[in-house]
Amino acid sequence: MLVVAPVGTANAAELRFVHAVPGQGPTALEIDGTAGDPVAFGEVGEYTDAPNGSVTLTLGEMETQEDLSAGRYTAVAWREGDRVALTVFSDGSAQAGQARLRAIHAAGELGEGDIQLDGQTLASALPPGEASEYQTVDPGSYTMRVTRPDGGGSPLAESQVSLAAGTSSTAIVVGSGGRPVEVVVAEDDVAAPAQGPATGLGGLDDDGPPWAAVLLAALCAGALGGGAYRLARRRAA
Repeated sequence: MLVVAPVGTANAAELRFVHAVPGQGPTALEIDGTAGDPVAFGEVGEYTDAPNGSVTLTLGEMETQEDLSAGRYTAVAWREGDRVALTVFSDGSAQAGQARLRAIHAAGELGEGDIQLDGQTLASALPPGEASEYQTVDPGSYTMRVTRPDGGGSPLAESQVSLAAGTSSTAIVVGSGGRPVEVVVAEDDVAAPAQGPATGLGGLDDDGPPWAAVLLAALCAGALGGGAYRLARRRAA
């Protein structure tokens, strides 16, 4: 018997919350009146299901409307001048065998900044509250630096990031307001394996023996053999 598992909520919207407001304690984002788990400064919450269509997002006394469709989203709370802003970004999907990365600038006091990956520019003069495009990079470990535009002066932040094949990720720049600048990397999506999982029958790769066909042939042969034996006994009788 072949059992097919359901594919899950492929057509649902999912939303996660990033707290990038320095000086503010753990905060929970409400989606249509339902509060998620509190998130501390510099942390990324888990994805949670959200209705498709218009939703109301509430953060403290601030309330905003967003239109969501199927897919994943990241809502970032950050300080814009003397107020708290909440910006929602659409997250990109992963691609098998590749690593994809973008940057979100959520450190409002820094002004525009450059984000570099092993000296290569991921985002140039990125304004606060904006996201760069996703870029495809080789899987591996990198040094990420946040600098003033055109790389001027000492790095504002530097950290090591590891990017796996088949993932899309977001590097979020947070800090200022008395907090050091840092980069928080969050995984957005993971691509399904290109091949089926290994099984006790030798796997599902094309190069192996057709075990399912061999097993079926053996069962058929056994059934035919048993039928021939019963027929021979009736004739002998």
